[in-house]
Amino acid sequence: MNSDEVVQKHFDLCVEVHSVLIEENRILKSSASVPSEEFLQKKEKLLPMLDQSLEGLKSVQVELISPFGNTKALIKKAQNKLLQILYLDKENEEILLRNSLGHKSISIHSEVSPTKAKNMFEENKN
Repeated sequence: MNSDEVVQKHFDLCVEVHSVLIEENRILKSSASVPSEEFLQKKEKLLPMLDQSLEGLKSVQVELISPFGNTKALIKKAQNKLLQILYLDKENEEILLRNSLGHKSISIHSEVSPTKAKNMFEENKN
């Protein structure tokens, strides 16, 4: 596979992962529950594919990419899409955490003392 194909395949996969995370975000916000097992399996299958794709990108020799093609622009778009994926995944984790704590008002970004964390755990254990 040439460099253009590797980069295009990676970008397409990034778009697919992003769309799955957007769907997860919608589910988490609308139902305030964990997505279905089927959905989670779909998401789980994408992670190894993304890892393989990133490994494939390591084989791309940037110095051999034509300055006249769109490969460099596609690499930049893939990088931007990966940043969106990371941000959206973090947001989904925060929503899931908030939902699992029963909508208690806590700041996810604030530091929590070990005692307070233990108390919150004990409260939500039952």
